[in-house]
Amino acid sequence: MFTFTASAIAREGSSPRLLRIVPALRANSASSRLLAGLFAAALSVGPALADNNDQNAGAVRLLSTIPIPGAALHGFDISWVDADTQRYYLADRSNKAVDVVDAKNGTFLKQISGGFAGVKFKADGTANNDISGPNGVVTSGRWLFVTDAPSRVVSIDLNTDLIVDTVFTSASANRTDELAYDPDSGTLLVVNNADDPPFATLITVNKSTVCHLDHGQQEHRKIDARCKNNV
Repeated sequence: MFTFTASAIAREGSSPRLLRIVPALRANSASSRLLAGLFAAALSVGPALADNNDQNAGAVRLLSTIPIPGAALHGFDISWVDADTQRYYLADRSNKAVDVVDAKNGTFLKQISGGFAGVKFKADGTANNDISGPNGVVTSGRWLFVTDAPSRVVSIDLNTDLIVDTVFTSASANRTDELAYDPDSGTLLVVNNADDPPFATLITVNKSTVCHLDHGQQEHRKIDARCKNNV
């Protein structure tokens, strides 16, 4: 696995993913039936924007709920919609998993486990967000990137739902949280917001493997074409 260094790290012949860590950028300073509604309106009705070419998309409203199996969904964090596949990913701390929903049809698909921290609690019984997970989620092609505690970033192959690589941004027990992926440079920006001082880490991804989500559906051909063109 990877160790945290400022130099390039590469594993010849290995499958995808997280190849290099650039030195950290530091600054001084209810029931399991819940899910949807918050994103269904935006996906199904259209964006409710102040300037929408004079088109009235109507008010954002609850359209439906989607049952989520397992523990009651009390603890969750960041979510992400893959515009190409119309998959909605939710960091589900209650079930120590990433929930995957078909946002186009409004149906639950699966939960992806990754040894995530789950909800951790303080002595007074309140949730301790600093050491809980999963936290941030983002996809590119067949890869799902997830942040977790302790200071962990994992890469999951969506064809197998298995972790294929792990990076620790520090030795801290706190979580990695927000993240963003730039497909042009193949770079993840990952933030450790619970540390003092908070810091961000740039992680280089192997772009040659960020392709081909194998669902056998016609709508995914455009993903394959984009990957073949290395964009």
